Amino acid sequence: MHMPDVLVSPAVAVPGFVASAAAIGWSCRKAAKEMDDRRIPLMGVLGAFVFAAQMINLPVLLLPGVSWHLIGGVLMAAMLGPYAACVVMAAILVIQALLLGDGGRLALGCNIFNMGVICCFLGYAIYSAVTSWWAGFSGRAAGVLLAAVASSAAAALAAAVEIHLSGRNPVSLASAAWLMGSVHALFGVGEAVLTLAVMAFVAKARPAAVPERTAAERTAMRKFAIVGLVVSLLIGGVVSFYASEFPDGLEYAAGKLNWLPAEEDAEAASFMQNALMGLLTTGFAFAVSLVAASAMSRGRASAH
Repeated sequence: MHMPDVLVSPAVAVPGFVASAAAIGWSCRKAAKEMDDRRIPLMGVLGAFVFAAQMINLPVLLLPGVSWHLIGGVLMAAMLGPYAACVVMAAILVIQALLLGDGGRLALGCNIFNMGVICCFLGYAIYSAVTSWWAGFSGRAAGVLLAAVASSAAAALAAAVEIHLSGRNPVSLASAAWLMGSVHALFGVGEAVLTLAVMAFVAKARPAAVPERTAAERTAMRKFAIVGLVVSLLIGGVVSFYASEFPDGLEYAAGKLNWLPAEEDAEAASFMQNALMGLLTTGFAFAVSLVAASAMSRGRASAH
């Protein structure tokens, strides 16, 4: 759902940057009050994993010739809280836009607002509401499913509105909103399945927090961070090369609604080029997420 610059006008892009910057600043202050040393490795691992997972487009069985990828907003919000999740998602999208050209620079503010603000905050609101009155795994599963479907559809609807307001939509807003919303709501089911799988893996692999920071706990947390980083690097550096070449939901809608001009196919990069770029950018996402978490943890400590 990374919108390219051609779909967003400056009149829409500027408010997108303003709204996203305000949300990120507010999220940084709120996350700093909640951050502690035990959450730093998790924030780094999730930042690297979501960054790498977004490179992998998977085919959609119910829509032949269409692919989708994990957004990760619900996953990070459920495990980190909406504020830290919003900060990490913003960092991921900035790295993707500046280093990989995935999503336009002019459209960056809108992309952060759609996938960072909407997915993280709406996803967390729904997930926390469901799990507050429905306990156990079934409650978590229902919360993740509803949150993933609703947040994916809402982010897609926001993108449709932004494209329409930019004057890039030749059909009615209702038609664009229906196509984008319904397709991405379907993707939300896959988002929920992957989210639950990752949450289960982290719950099993991550050492439980104890009242005092012992040497054994610090060692266990380092091992968790290393394992999480290695898995993310493998996904970003190797698995991503085998991602589906089918158009994703936005590209599918753009083709149906004539949003994008026809473009010549770019020359494919070699496996080594893709692997190296995937490794470097995934590692960079891990480092940026760790630095952000550490900064917020220090801010919390200094505030006390």
